Amino acid sequence: MTDEQFRELRQLLLDLQVRVSELEMHLKRQDEIASHRQSLIFEWCAPLKYKNAMLTTEIDIPDDLRKFFPDQN
Repeated sequence: MTDEQFRELRQLLLDLQVRVSELEMHLKRQDEIASHRQSLIFEWCAPLKYKNAMLTTEIDIPDDLRKFFPDQN
């Protein structure tokens, strides 16, 4: 591999790294927007009775899903 080829390959890898970073930031922004939208829909549309039940009721997590919620013991 010549020096020129190495530089071109290095530049391509750096460009890919930048593109991946941009995609990750874009996905993070989309997740934040979706989360915000979901909370607004809940705030605007959920009946008061349901909101109160959600605030006062503890949700029992099935054992097979508990591994995804480590803070819930």
